[in-house]
Amino acid sequence: MTHVNQDNQDPRDDHDQPTTDGSTAAGGGAGAGLPLRGLAMVLIAVAVLLGLWGLYAMTRDDSGDTAADAPAEETTVAATETAPAESTEEPADLERAEESGEAEQSDEADRPGESADAPVPAPAPTGGADGADEPARLHVLNNSTVPNLANDVATTLDDQGYDVGEVGNLADQILPENTVYFQPGNPDAEQRARELADRVRGVAREYDPVLPAETDGRNDITLVLVNQVAL
Repeated sequence: MTHVNQDNQDPRDDHDQPTTDGSTAAGGGAGAGLPLRGLAMVLIAVAVLLGLWGLYAMTRDDSGDTAADAPAEETTVAATETAPAESTEEPADLERAEESGEAEQSDEADRPGESADAPVPAPAPTGGADGADEPARLHVLNNSTVPNLANDVATTLDDQGYDVGEVGNLADQILPENTVYFQPGNPDAEQRARELADRVRGVAREYDPVLPAETDGRNDITLVLVNQVAL
């Protein structure tokens, strides 16, 4: 008879004995526990990822809102800086300023001689008893034997700007030299007579009644030629 040593039996015999439902007793419990733990870990990982995604999405939305609000704030600040300052004057002050300006314009219009549109009065005559307003003429008379001497000299002096008056002859008196006559008491006529006398190499004297009546103007001077002159 052969004895079976129970100590030498295969250990798998105790664990692999089939159960009534067709599975092993120990192996069946371990196989059922492992899939449940793996599924739980997958679900936890998915939840963590979803939470991180939601946090990321909220962060992007906040930054987008901040960027969208920034231009509006800048526009508001720019509009505030460029807005024209409102007048601080009260309506009553403006009315008083307008009335003051109108009053000044009225005063300027009433002042004589200051308005640009007012006619400029003509200057008053400077004449009087001394005859300052009378013309300053030059009369030329021939007292020589040279024909047309007075006419030739008068033409030359007229071209030089003199206001030539009477041109003729003086036969009632014979003079020794060229002479320029002026009215006494008239410094301006005397000055002009002496300047002309120097040019004709003659002398200047006070008016002589022997001269024609047409030469007795208050501002007139009379040149009596005895010798030819070069002007």
